Amino acid sequence: MRVMNWPMWVRYEEKNLTQFFCLADASILVMFDFSLVSGDPETALQAPGSTLISERAAQRYFGDEDPIGKVVTVDHDKMGGDYKITGVLKDMSRYAHIRLSAGGGRCR
Repeated sequence: MRVMNWPMWVRYEEKNLTQFFCLADASILVMFDFSLVSGDPETALQAPGSTLISERAAQRYFGDEDPIGKVVTVDHDKMGGDYKITGVLKDMSRYAHIRLSAGGGRCR
């Protein structure tokens, strides 16, 4: 399994914010017990261009709107393009060994 991260500009409507995107194989949800508050962990990362977002990042971009099915645009020379949100990750404890902090932090 591969996990990489890069800082990227992520745009949704008029919001354009810097995010650290954690790029991982779809198997990450099988290998680790990451909880989704929304979306199906069995299918969330199966389609090309699908992405998960943390609760914190969802709040930053969408407020109280449901982010599932919304499309964000990533401005990056290697991974840029449109990504469809297919799940919302439960925010992780700051004490977790592996944290996928899509709300502005890094994969660690």
